[in-house]
Amino acid sequence: MKTRTLAIAALTASTAVNLVGVAAPGLADAKGKSKPKPKPKPKPKPAHAASSGNYTGATAYTPYINISVTLTVKNKKITKLTVRDNPQDTFSAQLASAAIPMLRREALKKQTWRINIVSGATITSDAFATSMYSAMHKAHI
Repeated sequence: MKTRTLAIAALTASTAVNLVGVAAPGLADAKGKSKPKPKPKPKPKPAHAASSGNYTGATAYTPYINISVTLTVKNKKITKLTVRDNPQDTFSAQLASAAIPMLRREALKKQTWRINIVSGATITSDAFATSMYSAMHKAHI
């Protein structure tokens, strides 16, 4: 029995497979064909997939204006964007009345909170982006 075991050990792996009929993992089977690797399992989709609905971002408070953005989302796209603002003085109200429509248009066009700021209304632009980011985070988009 010992001589037979030594003889098989001295053979190459493919010859041993032909004699025994069983292949080690990763080696060819008895017919010389390699076994396919198992396919990886698909990753589960996150439970937080964006759904249709309205999402209100956190109010961004500044010394000049408070802004809150509400998004209407359908099929992972922003279809409507509503802005509630509360300017602290008349100058801030004038700036907001000029800047917010521009910010709204660009945000709807680009479908993101990462938009260009309006020159002269930096604080208003930052507050808008902050609230929109919060709303998009809630919507998981």
